[in-house]
Amino acid sequence: MPSLKLFCGRNKGFIFTLDATIAAMIVISTLIVSSVYISKSREEALPGLQMLNVGYDILNLMAQKNLWNDGDANSLIDALVPPNYYFIIKRQCGTIDTIWYDLAKDADTPTTIPTGEIVVTGDYAFVKSGPTYCRARFYVWLK
Repeated sequence: MPSLKLFCGRNKGFIFTLDATIAAMIVISTLIVSSVYISKSREEALPGLQMLNVGYDILNLMAQKNLWNDGDANSLIDALVPPNYYFIIKRQCGTIDTIWYDLAKDADTPTTIPTGEIVVTGDYAFVKSGPTYCRARFYVWLK
């Protein structure tokens, strides 16, 4: 039976080292490429999450202070919404057939929700007074 030394000779240690080096390079390059994509996906999710938190924070403050009148709500919105966001609240009180009331952040805020941009929205239900049920929906997007 021929020995292993005849087939590989003195190069068997070199071939094993070369194989291990190539495998390590493939693993390291795969980790580098995947970490780039993972960090990009996290960066894209953060602004949307921040906008969602701003919207819910404003509605929670309005509910705690019972500021559902247009003038009081607009002053609170102007004070709390960051300057690089558009912010609209639509609320509905009473029955389903009632109309939506718009509370816009400021005069240059569009009254229609844009279709070509990322718009974050959320709902908030509350009892205004007595049996009056209300629902508020907020829309936040970047200027």
